[in-house]
Amino acid sequence: MFPNQERHWQCGLNSHLDKIVERMKKHPIDPETGKRKILISLHGGLNSISANVKRVEKHYMSAMDDGYYPVFLSWRSGAVTTLYDRYFGVRNGVDRSKWVTIPSSPFYIVSDLLSGLAAIPESIWDQGANFYNSHKNNLTGFYESDIKSRLNEFQSPEVFYTQRGNEKSTLEKIGYGIRQVIPGVVRLASTPLIEGMADKAWTVMLRRAKTLVYRQQDLTYRGIGQSFGNLENRSDELSDTVNCERNGKFYESGGPNGVVAQLFRSLRGIEDIEITLVGHSMGAIIANDIVNIFPDLPFNRIVHMASADSIRNFIEKTQPYLVNNPNTQFYNLMLHPLNEDQEQSAYGAAPEGSLLIWIDYLLKNPETTLDRVSGRWENMKWVVPLLSREQNIHLKLFGLRQMMAYEDAPNQSFLEPTKHGDFGNYKFWREEFFWR
Repeated sequence: MFPNQERHWQCGLNSHLDKIVERMKKHPIDPETGKRKILISLHGGLNSISANVKRVEKHYMSAMDDGYYPVFLSWRSGAVTTLYDRYFGVRNGVDRSKWVTIPSSPFYIVSDLLSGLAAIPESIWDQGANFYNSHKNNLTGFYESDIKSRLNEFQSPEVFYTQRGNEKSTLEKIGYGIRQVIPGVVRLASTPLIEGMADKAWTVMLRRAKTLVYRQQDLTYRGIGQSFGNLENRSDELSDTVNCERNGKFYESGGPNGVVAQLFRSLRGIEDIEITLVGHSMGAIIANDIVNIFPDLPFNRIVHMASADSIRNFIEKTQPYLVNNPNTQFYNLMLHPLNEDQEQSAYGAAPEGSLLIWIDYLLKNPETTLDRVSGRWENMKWVVPLLSREQNIHLKLFGLRQMMAYEDAPNQSFLEPTKHGDFGNYKFWREEFFWR
């Protein structure tokens, strides 16, 4: 039984959104902008619920002190739960009962393992090529010379490179070298395993991100409640489901009704707001969908941090909004390419490279450059002609090991992000992080 006799999540969501809207309406107006500042943050994949809670606890009061009403959207993106859905919950993009998934799960598991084994030659080549190129480009100074030459091409979009910074310390280099030995051997086995199983789990994780906007129920014949006939006089849980949805202020029959969709629909009724929308990694995928579906909302600033979405999706979903709203500023934050290439996970036992490297080389098979992720400098540097007409698109490339400081703590220095998962540790709503 749900609290207050509410037996369906939509009932609780209705109440929760009502409270959020009332608090936003009472949020103080910023004296400089004359607007109520709303911050909405979307985290990336492979995050546990506990990690998400810690992130909220770390940033909530700081964002409030900076004048924002912060909303941190948390969604199930952990590796274990995603794999569970792959083998025991979802079939071909649709939720299925255990009567269907359990008998078929052994076939799916074996199929994934066999596809991983078949990919061993390609996996070894990709990992070897990534290792060779990253070290060669670093030793020859190619990364820096290429970045500086590209910067001369960028007038619009504007690019800010924070400069290279220091090399890794001797101790860090020794640790990196050690993890290339024994874990490196393990990596020969883990890479095809990940290519066989994780790429399928990746599609499930993408599904979870997308259903935050469009639920599976939104796609059933005539909508969730109506598809079960006339239920007004029934008192069971199914009737509660129908009534909660029909009575929800922010539920829209025939439209997307995921939690995120209903949240952003609720913002339409609040006057004098400006929205700062921040998406990290897979959160940028959700952010692109939001801007595409709700072009009437006043997004003041859109920030993508190491975006896991494709360049194509950004161009087709977010760029039109930026064209029609030239005062909205967009910032795309990226790691230094060497840090991207040489990031290590699981103490070196997992494939080398950040999650974005995995997506481009292991988890997806991009058809063109536009289908590669937009959160990597090595991809974005090629698309200048497609972005050059907009004056409100900004690209920021962090250094190899560069230090930064916040304006309210000028005597404290912080290392800029060097790993894909670092972005959530910073006050990402502040200009000194996303641009200065």
